[in-house]
This record gives sequence, C-alpha cells and structure tokens, in this order.
Amino acid sequence: MKLAVLLNPTWGYRIYMGSSTWSLDFILLILELEALRDLCWRRHWSTMLFRIVDLDKVALIVIDKYPLPPLLIPARTTHSRFFPKKHSFSYSYFYVGIPIGWKGRAGSSLSADVDLLPQYKRQYGWFNVNSDDYLHRGPAKGGLEGKLRTYLQSQGVQDEDWDFAYLCTAPRFLSYSFNPVSFWYIYDSRSQLVMMVLEVNNTFGERRMYLLKVGEGIGQEDGDATVAESNRFRDSWTKDFHVSPFNSRKGSYSLQAKNPRTSGDALKTAIDNTITLRSSKGGTKLVARVFSEGQALDPTTLTTLQLSRLVASWFWVGFLTFPRILYEAYRLFFKHKLHVWYRPEVLASSISRQATAEELRLEPVIRRFFQQQVEQYPSRMEVTYTPPADMGPPQVWKSINNSSSTTPLEECELRILSPAFYSRFVHYAHTAEALDREGRLTDEKNRTVAVEPPAVFDKCVRQRESSDFNGKSRKNDVVDEWRWKILRRLRCAPPAVSYGEAVAGTDSGVTVSDIRVRALSALDRYVRTSCEREDSEVYRRTVCKLFIAQRWAGGFTPLITAADWVLRLLLVAGAYRGSVLSVAGADSALGAIFAGFVGLVLGNAVHVWSFVKGS
Repeated sequence: MKLAVLLNPTWGYRIYMGSSTWSLDFILLILELEALRDLCWRRHWSTMLFRIVDLDKVALIVIDKYPLPPLLIPARTTHSRFFPKKHSFSYSYFYVGIPIGWKGRAGSSLSADVDLLPQYKRQYGWFNVNSDDYLHRGPAKGGLEGKLRTYLQSQGVQDEDWDFAYLCTAPRFLSYSFNPVSFWYIYDSRSQLVMMVLEVNNTFGERRMYLLKVGEGIGQEDGDATVAESNRFRDSWTKDFHVSPFNSRKGSYSLQAKNPRTSGDALKTAIDNTITLRSSKGGTKLVARVFSEGQALDPTTLTTLQLSRLVASWFWVGFLTFPRILYEAYRLFFKHKLHVWYRPEVLASSISRQATAEELRLEPVIRRFFQQQVEQYPSRMEVTYTPPADMGPPQVWKSINNSSSTTPLEECELRILSPAFYSRFVHYAHTAEALDREGRLTDEKNRTVAVEPPAVFDKCVRQRESSDFNGKSRKNDVVDEWRWKILRRLRCAPPAVSYGEAVAGTDSGVTVSDIRVRALSALDRYVRTSCEREDSEVYRRTVCKLFIAQRWAGGFTPLITAADWVLRLLLVAGAYRGSVLSVAGADSALGAIFAGFVGLVLGNAVHVWSFVKGS
C-alpha cells in the first residue's frame, strides 16, 4: 500500500521503522490537509514536493519544520576604528538565511544547493547560495550540509553533537558574490545555540574558518555566557588571519551574536552580530557590527511587485562590496596616513588563495619530482604530501625499499601552505635551499611550505640532488638545448618576501649577492630526463615566463601575456602589410623579388615566434 503525500520542502522528516499504528493515518491526513491549504490558499506552488510513502514498511512519520525557514534579510553593516586614527562608516547590506539540509527554490527569489537536484528539477532563484563558495573550496557530496559535517568532524565535532544549522550569508546574484564574513549557527537537539562558525574571506582570496563554542573562548570561565542566560552567543579567540592591510595579524577577536531563532513568528528572525578587534596590548581597536533592518521576508509569499522591488533594491549590494572596501582603504591610507601591513602567507589553519594558471601547470611537475625522490630513496621512508586546499587531496609516497623491516621507517609531512610555493620554487637552483628559504629559515609570515620533521626530508633531498639527476639526458636537438640555456640564463631570485630578515654577519647598507654559477636545477634536470617532450615544453615556457616577468614586469605575469598577444598582433599586421608590398612591387623584377622576400618573412613571423618559444 502506498500513499501520495504533498510535503513542503522546508520541512525535515524522520522515518521510524516498525509495525503500522492508527496514528500514522491521522498524521498523513493532517499533512495532506496542510499541503492542500498551502496549495489552494497560499498558492505555494514552488514549495510543494511530491513524496511517496510506503505504509507497509513505515510505522510512524514525524514531520518537523526546520526551526528556521529560508529567509531574505535586509541588513546594515557598520565599522568603527578607534586607534591609531578614528574612522567610521555604515552601509546597507543584504543577507539570506538558509536552513542547512534544504535545497531547491523558495518562491522565485531564493534558492540553495540547486546543483544537487536532478537536471529537470533545477530552478534557480534571483538570489542563489552555492555550496561551492563555502568552507573548503570546490564541490562536495552533500552540498552545504555535507561540507559542514566534514568541517566539523575535522575539528573534532561528531554528528551527534549537533542537530540543526542555519547559514546567514550574502547570496550570489548573476553568479557573483563577495562574502567578507558568513555566519553558521549550530544548534543541539535541545534547540540550544551551542556553536558558531565564522567564515572569513579577505580581498586576497584567502579564507579562515573559526569554530566557536559557548564558554570556550580565551579568558572565559566554564559556563560563562551561556545561551540560556542571555539568548546571545559570546566567544573570543586569537587572531591569526590577515584581513585588512591596516591591521597586523596580532591581537584577538570577540563576538557577541544574537540567536536568530526566536519563538513565534519566524519572520521576526533578526541577526545582530558584533565583532570586536583588540590589539595585542588589550585595547579596543575596531568594532564591526552587522544587523538586520526591519522584518525578514518570506521568499514564498512575495508578489511579483514585491519581488521586483526587492531585486531593484538589493541586487547591486554584492557588486559594490569590493569597491566599498577599496574606497575605505583609500581613505585610511591617503586621509589618515595609516601604516600598511603587507600580506603575510597564511598559516596552516587557513585556506590559501587560489592558484594562478602558471602554478596550476607547475604543481603536477613538482609533485612528481618530489614523489620520484621519495620512491628512489635507499632507506624506508613515507612522506605525506598535502597540497593547497583546492589543488587535490593529500597523497602518501613510499620508498621502494619500504617493505623491508630491517631498517626503521622515517616519516614526514610535506605541506604546501600557499600555491605561491610552486612559482617561487622554480627560481631556486638547489632544492634544499628552496625548502629552507621557503620554510623553516624564513619568518613565519613568509612561509609557503612546512616540512615536519625537516631533517628527514632534507636527507632525501640532498642525497637525490647530489647523485641522481647528473646522468645523461635524452637526446635533444640543437634548438632544444638552446632553449634550456636561455632558461638557465634567465633564472633569477624569487620575488622579495613581505617581511625581510637581516642577513647575519652583515652591516646595514651592505649588498649581498649570489655569486654561484647559474646552472640547471635538479627540477630542470628531472624534467629533461623523465618527462614527456610536451610536458617538458610546457614547463620550460611557464618557467621562462615567470623569470621574464620577475626581471622586467615586476613579477606580474599578465603583462607578459599581454605583451605576447600584442607582438603576435603586430606580426599578423606585418604579414598583411607584406602581402600588400609584394603585390605593389610586382612591376619590376627586382622589386618583385624584394617584396616577395619581405612578404615571406613577415608572413611566417608568427610561426617563427611560436617556434622560438617552443609552442
């Protein structure tokens, strides 16, 4: 026996197995009446979902509405800086509230996790929340809920420790959004707000998630500021993420957040979160607040006119967030003359920026280079390679002799903290030097790689560098050898670090330069001997582009790309001009020969340039 039931997708449901009871028919009857009431009177066509319930196998179906439904939340954000100079601003803002686990579209205005639905059910709202934009980068099974569970488990929080979560965030409009901070409210089975996740993004494309728990902040005692006492969530934590160039990475944050879940009408849901930044000396430096203005809006009840007004009133907010940040930074720098703190590299607890096109091409080559070094290490070794968050999962490499039990196993982790490591690594001619200067021997704020313990991997690197890649390379033609010589001569030091360090044993004003003979690096030799010719050409072009950009374009590779396009356009224009000259010079024999020669050279100049580059 099966019964069709219309359900609202903003309801969660749990199924208890067992023998049938009289209460099942009663519950299903109520559900059908509720669905028909919504369908006939409220006309919630877009929120109806068709379910099939097998009465032979189900004893009881318990339907719970999500404690908080999908909502549209007009808001305002304010910032007040107290020192070293006073500065304040206030802007309108727009948030949406998403119950975690809900997916689909509510009305025509709001949708979430639509990509998880079958193709024929995908209907996007004007404002959309995509799980790819949150927590760890990229898609994940289960959408927002799957990502949240994975993140909480990585922080030691089990699924039974929480029951429901609600996300307040700035949505996408026309596939664009920029979220300085998103708030995840996490409730236990008693509907108490017990945890929050603050997901902070800076303008450099880096991300930091802070998991906050009631009563566990720095300087708090057990049971301090419980939700039951004040209906407000309070916590504090040490700052370890670079957000603004006008603040160092030192100090601490504190949060006071209003519980958005209130008894009664869900439309009275309000967000009111205040974040206070304190300096390392304890003084209040900055207070930022975001709070809802007026009543939240139910996306399923908006008329066409109300929806039009909503879109016209708020669509531009997301597009103006980044320009607003730049404008306030302009005022702080030029009007208030504030000191600028250069961006440090992220710590292991944060998510680094996204990789550039050059770094994406170099990562697999450098990964295979290190993997071969580990596999050919003569003793037992096991290395865990952890790339940046959006560049693949961790990998475990083992030496060929790993099966032997007569020697102790040496283990270490090679963690890439920033994709900048790949574009900086190729500048070094010596692998051990690169790992030292990008890792343990530089300021923590400059580190792009972490090796733990460093001594284990250092032995592997030095042993392989001195013994392996000096062998005879595969046969290369004259032009190929010439290209490698060009690469060797172009090699230069990587970009200067943001936080420089004095060289021991030198006086200020003394210039220290590298007087070693420029040579092919171990990575270069690996590419020549072990990689396919096509991969070798891609590597060589990418590395030469980085070297040229560092020498003559301030390290800005898009300038080199633009210059290459301009040169090719000029060569194409020259080829056309050459064809005109060859026709015009056909009146005389000598003129025809000269014009033909010029036309031939110009006509093939683009191909010659591609050949020189190795394209």
